[in-house]
Amino acid sequence: MAPFYMPGKYCLCRRINPQKLAVGDVVVAELLGLGKVIKRISEIDHLTSSIKLRGENPSSISTEKMGWVSFEQLLWKVIWPKA
Repeated sequence: MAPFYMPGKYCLCRRINPQKLAVGDVVVAELLGLGKVIKRISEIDHLTSSIKLRGENPSSISTEKMGWVSFEQLLWKVIWPKA
């Protein structure tokens, strides 16, 4: 999510209630092979309990490569600073 969230900088997060997530929210997720990432929600599917994520940086991993991310992989919702 650079340039909004740069490596080594702090952000304030809270626990996630998946039912309260919205498209545009910024979350921290644990992705296999990538570790912890900060991404913006681009799509939510409550029927399959999964979301699609996107990065803000042109060099970010693509939404297609990340695929659908399960709610279980979500760690926190970023609440400050707002991106």
